[in-house]
Amino acid sequence: MTDQEKAMIFSGAQQQYIFNKIFADHNEGKFFDVESWMNDVEKITSDNLFAISPEKQEELAKVIENLDDYAVDAIDLHSKNEKHEGPQLVL
Repeated sequence: MTDQEKAMIFSGAQQQYIFNKIFADHNEGKFFDVESWMNDVEKITSDNLFAISPEKQEELAKVIENLDDYAVDAIDLHSKNEKHEGPQLVL
């Protein structure tokens, strides 16, 4: 891995750390639910008329501007991620 690639990874890690820290401080220690946010964005932008729909673009703007709506407790986030379909390995 080149020094430039390492610097890019470090820069991304710094940005993620800063976002997570500020988000948690602003939302009483809660975490940002990336999966729910991405699902909402996908639902809005997957509409074939998204590019010409002022309503859909306004809906996307609300999702982008209201990140605090995606604050979840660690327990809720953990239990949500534990839901797997299909057989599970039991030790």
